[in-house]
Amino acid sequence: MPIATHELAGASKTLFFRSFAVVCSFAKEATMMDCAAAMPRYVLRKGLHPLGPVVKQMPGEPAVSAIFAFSSKPQYDAFLRAGTIPLTPYPLVKGFLQNQDDLEVLHLMVLDANSPNQSVIYAATFQAALEALEQKHVTVLPTYHLIRDEKSDAYRVQSPEIVIRQSVP
Repeated sequence: MPIATHELAGASKTLFFRSFAVVCSFAKEATMMDCAAAMPRYVLRKGLHPLGPVVKQMPGEPAVSAIFAFSSKPQYDAFLRAGTIPLTPYPLVKGFLQNQDDLEVLHLMVLDANSPNQSVIYAATFQAALEALEQKHVTVLPTYHLIRDEKSDAYRVQSPEIVIRQSVP
């Protein structure tokens, strides 16, 4: 898995969430942890449309739209091998992100998923990805996770409760 490097205050450690490597920093004076995933460079398309997981819409919650995004060719190659649908990688461009301006919808970008049926996948908002692209960052903050409901094959969106397993140094 590619590991993004990002200058953050405090001591950095590499942590592994279920689907991708994340670099985190623990600031001595802070109570929160900053994490970053490698900035996506590609989205997958089926025909002319971006492909994403089916997201379960919750009553009273904003609508959610999600697409699969990948930081490198090996990442999306692995995803393609795990699936059966013919898909095409397409470069992620600022124009695509800027055109998703529906304020009624939470637009998410799933980061480096291993397969289309993964039980938990992590995502960043389009806005976070757009800001990272504009500022030429190599990382983006994963702020949501999606959990697969085995009965419906749809994902439900949750703000992350980060459970961390420390990697080897």
